[in-house]
Amino acid sequence: MRLNYQPVCKTTSNMKTINIITLAALFIGSFSSCDNELGTTDLTDESAFVEAYIDAESVIIHTIALIDEILRDSAFINTDSTILYDDIKAVSNNQGVTIFYGLQGGGTTFPDGILRSGNIAFSVSNGNYEDAGSITSITFDDFTYKKNACQGTVELTNNGALTTGFEFNFSSNNFEINKNTLSFDRTLLFVSDFLPLEKNNREFKMTAVDTTRFTYDEKNISADVVMVSPIEFEDICEYGVTSGELLMSTDSVLSGTSTLNIDFLGENDCANLIRAYSVEKDEVFFIAKRGF
Repeated sequence: MRLNYQPVCKTTSNMKTINIITLAALFIGSFSSCDNELGTTDLTDESAFVEAYIDAESVIIHTIALIDEILRDSAFINTDSTILYDDIKAVSNNQGVTIFYGLQGGGTTFPDGILRSGNIAFSVSNGNYEDAGSITSITFDDFTYKKNACQGTVELTNNGALTTGFEFNFSSNNFEINKNTLSFDRTLLFVSDFLPLEKNNREFKMTAVDTTRFTYDEKNISADVVMVSPIEFEDICEYGVTSGELLMSTDSVLSGTSTLNIDFLGENDCANLIRAYSVEKDEVFFIAKRGF
């Protein structure tokens, strides 16, 4: 079952000029039916491909954000244990910290409605998390997202304070979700001061150090993902994206498409609207999702 994603009506590239308010009214307010004038999308394979990619990105961003929350939490700082969102527990041990999703078993839909279950482990070396040069190593071993198994490791390195904000580098060459793989090398910038800020007061900017590689198992297709413009998001609305643009180039044709432009149009009432454009078909489709 797909949670939170709702591909909607097809149209052509001349809709680039429609503003976000009109889009929100048309595509978020009327998901149950499509205008006959627009018809129904024939970009099903492309939509599933983009959704799978966004799922992989979402797992990474939410995990890094949750770890940041845990390490700032006063109960965790004082007792090495804490419970967040009523249903997620973090416990420190000799090897590091383990995050448990769902205290009663069966996972949790914290707080964006997406089912997460199992656990994720992480450890911090070379100082404390907030220290420049520290490395946070994250391991996905017994964790699922929308009932899709995730595995692999992500390394988060604290680059310290820059003139533009507080920066981390995060990368992986073996992250996998539902047999789809994602290899990436990114920077994550806390645009405002890093140390004193808590959730609901922070803005982030994500940039690419190198080209991202995504492999889609269902169709045995891989794509290079280039960040045309930085992805900017806030921690309100579960990391709602305010802007950003990607270009996905596949190594073989997917239902007539080999190039997709992905444009994050921002959030409206906590629903991000993501516009995907097939260059070869000269058609677009939209995906709505809460948060990143």
